[in-house]
Amino acid sequence: MYVFEPYAVFQSLYRQICESAGIKNPTLQDLKHTFTTFILQMERENLTAAEFHIKTLQAHRLGYIYSRSTCLCCLSRYPERGLPCGHTICEKCIQIFGQKSNPYGHIFRISRCPLCGDSREVTAHIKPPTAGVRLLSIDGGGIRGVLPLQALRSLETTFNYLTGTSGPIQEHFDLAIGTSSGGLIVFGLFINGWSVGECANQFVRLAEKAFSKPRNLLISIFTSRYSAGGMDEALKEAFGDEKSLIDWSHASFPTKVAVTATTTDTPSACIFGNYIVEGFQPPDCAQREMRVIWPQPTVMDIALSLGTGTASFSASGINWWSRSWLGRVYQSFMTSLDGQRAWEELQNHLPEERKARYFRLNHQFEGQEPPIDDLAEMHRLNTPAKEGATTTTDMEFAELLVTKQFYFELDETPRYIDNRYQCTGYLRCRFQGPKQVKLLNHILKIGGGGGGPSSVLVVVLASWCSGMNP
Repeated sequence: MYVFEPYAVFQSLYRQICESAGIKNPTLQDLKHTFTTFILQMERENLTAAEFHIKTLQAHRLGYIYSRSTCLCCLSRYPERGLPCGHTICEKCIQIFGQKSNPYGHIFRISRCPLCGDSREVTAHIKPPTAGVRLLSIDGGGIRGVLPLQALRSLETTFNYLTGTSGPIQEHFDLAIGTSSGGLIVFGLFINGWSVGECANQFVRLAEKAFSKPRNLLISIFTSRYSAGGMDEALKEAFGDEKSLIDWSHASFPTKVAVTATTTDTPSACIFGNYIVEGFQPPDCAQREMRVIWPQPTVMDIALSLGTGTASFSASGINWWSRSWLGRVYQSFMTSLDGQRAWEELQNHLPEERKARYFRLNHQFEGQEPPIDDLAEMHRLNTPAKEGATTTTDMEFAELLVTKQFYFELDETPRYIDNRYQCTGYLRCRFQGPKQVKLLNHILKIGGGGGGPSSVLVVVLASWCSGMNP
């Protein structure tokens, strides 16, 4: 291993930074001496920078310190992943201290905690830099939250049948955002790692506890219709009492998770997520969150928005309740949970060439939507679709999702020749092993319909190019 002269490295890379931070002699000389000592020791013991850093961390016994606001490995970034020992680290440190599963993938294996040496192995999936973002957004709506779960169950079945693979629907999304009941679903699927079926069962149990004992009308006016005690008890039982969004769990999904909320002092919208969130968010929070998490030019590969049902137009008549101030407050609250209007506004602003990547599934009720606490209606709605009852939208989404498992990775810097950029690289797959083979086999099968591998390559390259020039 070749090592540059330590003194020259410090002078070139670190001296100006230290001086701009107000560090002066003799402290500056001490830092220079310590840096030189470390470099010479690293050369003498034939250690890489990462190996030497881990040795230094463990020598300072940082294993007894825990933080959910700072990555203790680098002390410069926010932690995003939890380890079984309770320590949390950032994704950059995962890539530095972890081992790649193969030279071309973005799956890292962490055999030991860099801080305490805990030997329970963890596998971390990192979104490839040139891969687009796959978004899932779920509306709120009380007991009607069973509808998005039924939609996800149908999409999961369709994709697995289409490709001959097996796997949970969660592994196909990079970012999942939920509101109200949609937030609980997102937590259950991606943080707890529940299957769609288990999540539906848990959701029903939560709703039954939350809406089982309504208060009388007079008390409801001044507080709330239902006591928070039942909901708190059920939530703690399902998600734990002290569990953080970035704590380790058995769910190995790489998905970034967020829920929308409002502050108690002012009615301002904000986001809670298992990544660093910068303050309050505008209405198009999904688009902005994508740019916050992945600052480099990133394109939305595919977006799935799941509603909790909407009333037919004929059911939205005006009556004494809708005219009253209490009725207007209630309708305003329900509108905040329903993403249909936001979806329609988004569609109006999207360029035509990108609309095909955005999907919205929302049940149309024959009449008014059921109340958010109607348990009997919840059980009626919580009925899985008949086997083989696949919709056209399910098939379209599944087919497009197959192409989004592939991405283009550059082999060298693009060159500008004859008024155009020329680049070389590889077509990669997000999955490895047998699943990758089955996805490729499916791509080969659709060649007879005018598509084929070349059409997939065009889709992937078009997505990548639009990400470079959003």
